[in-house]
Amino acid sequence: MPSAFKKVILASKQVSEKTGRNLFQVIADLVYSKLRYQCDIYDYTVGKFYRLSPKEREAFLTSGRTAPLYKRFNDRKSVPCVNNKSQFHQLYKEVAKRAWIHCGESNKDQVRAFIQQQGRVFAKPNIGTQGFGIAILQAQEVDEELLGKLCSHHYLLEEVVEQDERMSFGGKSVNTLRVYTVIDRQGRIEVIKALLRVGVGDSVVDNFHQGGVVYPVDLSTGIVESMGSLSDFEPVILIHPGTQQSVVGFHVPRWDEVLSTVRKAASITPSLRYIGWDVAITKSGIEIIEGNDMADMDLLHLIGHKVTLQYLLDRA
Repeated sequence: MPSAFKKVILASKQVSEKTGRNLFQVIADLVYSKLRYQCDIYDYTVGKFYRLSPKEREAFLTSGRTAPLYKRFNDRKSVPCVNNKSQFHQLYKEVAKRAWIHCGESNKDQVRAFIQQQGRVFAKPNIGTQGFGIAILQAQEVDEELLGKLCSHHYLLEEVVEQDERMSFGGKSVNTLRVYTVIDRQGRIEVIKALLRVGVGDSVVDNFHQGGVVYPVDLSTGIVESMGSLSDFEPVILIHPGTQQSVVGFHVPRWDEVLSTVRKAASITPSLRYIGWDVAITKSGIEIIEGNDMADMDLLHLIGHKVTLQYLLDRA
């Protein structure tokens, strides 16, 4: 049996058991959804596409529909401006002000001096997504072997952001906002979605794909408007894991500054018209951590208020 067909059968069984619907009806609906709506198995199962009415399905940002949208919004020649972290720091230095060094473009003595000066550093691959390969390094931990690896693997080292104490929720991560901006066909910058991402336990990253919890934020007030979601997109997190804290109703500090900062960031490279900005609230202000040219469009539709396919098509 081909592996693709096996995946369809397995996914259909999961939905059938969950809903009580006839297995063959589910299989037929999944295949139809793929053909009619460009819906993949992830959309259908995790994204709960099987629950939706025909009208809701027409508006849904399925994986097949979002792939060409990224290309319509963003000039591929400009993508390295945000994907390459050293280029990002050079171009967006007005909104990303922290100190940094590119290990692949510096010698060991320069890297060692930077680490010693900072005391601890945030280390991440120069090109990478979803929080993979990221760590906080203490100066005393960095020996010659580790120094060699940082340089040979072209890591980027950054000053550790000291977040506003109000943004801490019992974990070790710097908790950030994912704020989406779109530049429409007339060149107007719109903020279309904001999500608060909060890490869990000992993780030093808050990324949704690394086990963090995502909470929808009301754009007009900066207040967390409903319960948080994990990777299954069910809004079930009232008390943040490992704490006694409810994040619902939390008012994001410096909210007006957040909005003005992401608009300023979006204006720097107008050829990148769809970006998800990761924004930290620090003790002294707002810091853009990075920009994402393929920021998860599924989050636009599956958490909080829905940004529809037609909304984006009208601006692409």
